[in-house]
Amino acid sequence: MVAPKIAVLGFIISVAFTLNGVGLFTPAWIQYGSVVESVFWIFLGIVPYQDGEFAWLAAASFLMYASFAVFCLMSILYIFVFTKICKDEHPFGYRKWFYIIAVCCALIVVLVITSIILIGVNLATSYQQLNLGFSAWICVASAILTSGAMGLAAHIAHRDCE
Repeated sequence: MVAPKIAVLGFIISVAFTLNGVGLFTPAWIQYGSVVESVFWIFLGIVPYQDGEFAWLAAASFLMYASFAVFCLMSILYIFVFTKICKDEHPFGYRKWFYIIAVCCALIVVLVITSIILIGVNLATSYQQLNLGFSAWICVASAILTSGAMGLAAHIAHRDCE
């Protein structure tokens, strides 16, 4: 009964990858204004990288770019493992690949959460009118799904690839 678990892992990875990409490339990381004060908001994104931006925003955008790059590599790795398992019809001997997928997921979660915390803390301490926009919360949803994929990949490696 390994094939359904591997398919669910692929579905979670693809949804989380899509959410990470949408969150990264939408221009609503920083929001100016609130519902109480106004109906209109002004948004600021972290893509494309700008030379004149704050150092903490540049660091956060670098962390998000790194998380997207790790997601791309992990997706390629998952496709490789999935095709090998479909051809061999058993996951035995692929334990290290699922552990690598779990480590990639952990790295992505750390990068995304660090980036969100970095932006949120600097906005809260320096600028009273600025808040996290919906792009940041989409990336948080991606990190939550990625942590689920991390647990599932570790479970597959530990229980099913003996």
